[in-house]
Amino acid sequence: MGFHVPAGWKPNPSAIESTLPYPWSALYVQQFRQPFNADSFLYNMAALANLYRKSRDYAAIRPYVDYLVDRLKKYRSLTATRRWLPYKFAYSFHDRELKPGSVCAYWNASAMTGVRPASRSAGNEIFQRTAAL
Repeated sequence: MGFHVPAGWKPNPSAIESTLPYPWSALYVQQFRQPFNADSFLYNMAALANLYRKSRDYAAIRPYVDYLVDRLKKYRSLTATRRWLPYKFAYSFHDRELKPGSVCAYWNASAMTGVRPASRSAGNEIFQRTAAL
């Protein structure tokens, strides 16, 4: 996947949220009060997986992976047979209004796609653990 950390990016475990390679969408943070969206999750997980493939330094990025996985867990809904990411707020899309609790295939696919590069990275068990989400 073609996402990479920005040139000059350095991990800062004491300020993870403010130093994500790809910040959370301002729309989600400011308007919806939700510091998570599936696209930013995808971009960050793919960039971190690509960085790991180059550097093999998992310790440097582990706090970011753990943070992102925890955010995904916080916003997902889970039953015995299903896992999905519902919108927890009303959301307008073209001529449609999604009500809180609505599920969007695109949003769920973005999150799953974000888990995939991480779970395939060099056999690292922590990245693989994200595949079980």
